[in-house]
Amino acid sequence: MAIGTYGQLKTSVAAWLKRSDLTDIIPDLICLAESSIRRDVRCRAMEQIATGTLSARTLALPTRFLEARNVALDGYPQTYITPQEYAQQADWDAGNYTVKGELFYFQSSTETYSIDYWQAFAPFADDGDTNWLLTNAPEVYLWATLVEAKTYIEGDPSKELAFYQRAVTRLRQTEMQARFPGPLIVRHDGIVA
Repeated sequence: MAIGTYGQLKTSVAAWLKRSDLTDIIPDLICLAESSIRRDVRCRAMEQIATGTLSARTLALPTRFLEARNVALDGYPQTYITPQEYAQQADWDAGNYTVKGELFYFQSSTETYSIDYWQAFAPFADDGDTNWLLTNAPEVYLWATLVEAKTYIEGDPSKELAFYQRAVTRLRQTEMQARFPGPLIVRHDGIVA
């Protein structure tokens, strides 16, 4: 059976479990699996860029924000510091930012910003819903959901967990190969490119 939509994922999970009495709980199990996936998976399809101009020293985190990759103000890279460090730094000590709750905190309030970040996939709602990960690596969703299912039915999820971890590792390897498709080249100045 092909797994390409939320509805197909639910059907496949029920088939793998060989249980027809769990159809009402499978959406909850997938929701828990999505939580694990948000922590474990980073792929190119999750990369986003937010740009604009600050109008205050705070900026709301983008929708489904997971973590920042690069933050720049007026083209200058900013360095993440903890909220405690941010509270202790002087106003003139530019170049740093922090995140508290659902907000970025900057030293400036008028500069342009560019934030490269990881964005979580939208949670599934309708049977026809899909996303890049479900289309390209359905085994990640399947095994993550089966881990939650085994835990729910009081089984030992170690086998499913191993398969989930293997699926995530394979996805990471595929992503690295896609990101760096050629061999590393040593330039004459001794720098590996």
